[in-house]
Amino acid sequence: TMSYVDRQSKTDVTVYLFVATLPYSQYTYVEACPDAKRNLYDQNKAMLDIIRTSNGIFLSHCGLEEDLDEILHDKMIAYLSECGGNPVGYLQEAKNYHMLELVDKLTIEDCQAIYDDYNFACLKAVMV
Repeated sequence: TMSYVDRQSKTDVTVYLFVATLPYSQYTYVEACPDAKRNLYDQNKAMLDIIRTSNGIFLSHCGLEEDLDEILHDKMIAYLSECGGNPVGYLQEAKNYHMLELVDKLTIEDCQAIYDDYNFACLKAVMV
């Protein structure tokens, strides 16, 4: 992170820096973003696609729990009855134990949806 003073509001603003360097060309891209990982990912998707296709490096949209939630939110609430409507928080609370609870309940269709999702393309790369 870094901070700067907004000239209009005269307040300190903290931003997150997204930095990417391609290994062969040494091309470097830097951008300051006001929000954390999700916004960094969304704002820099084109650069991340270049990194993915040229280097085989896959980055999560946000985090494993959030990425799963984007695909299976309603099912995760049903599968994780003790989550209180917050499957992401529930999974993060006791990750190993609660993730196993979720995996035990996933159907073939759920697994296919995860496999087909853009944010889980790394699965296709390792399954080849």
